[in-house]
Amino acid sequence: MKKNYIFLILILVTLLIIIPASGVGQGYRIQFQGNQNSILPEPQDYNLSDIERSDLLFMRQEEQMAHDLYMVWYEKYSIPIFRNIADAETSHASEVQFLLDRYQVPSDMIGNLSYGYNNPEIQALADALAVGGV
Repeated sequence: MKKNYIFLILILVTLLIIIPASGVGQGYRIQFQGNQNSILPEPQDYNLSDIERSDLLFMRQEEQMAHDLYMVWYEKYSIPIFRNIADAETSHASEVQFLLDRYQVPSDMIGNLSYGYNNPEIQALADALAVGGV
């Protein structure tokens, strides 16, 4: 079930990147101004639950896996959109990493496609998608 959920997330993220990319220059890009971090609770004022910590770690690994897979597909098919999506996944991973760092959640076991992922479900999905491709 979680494998299907991850695959659905990959499809949705891809669509969310492709659709706005087709309208570049038409006012679809949102630029944030000011301090975005001011809306987040300070770490000393908010303790993450175990579920929140687990979910953040899962998201971080999923974003890393998505980046790695899009780079594999870019190298395999030489289609620029795969590189663009991989770059976006790097941004997503950085934002999740920001939250992990902010709330002092250890994230040294994220992994990657070359060395493997800590989460066995993400590893299984990465193995299947890297071999089968798109």
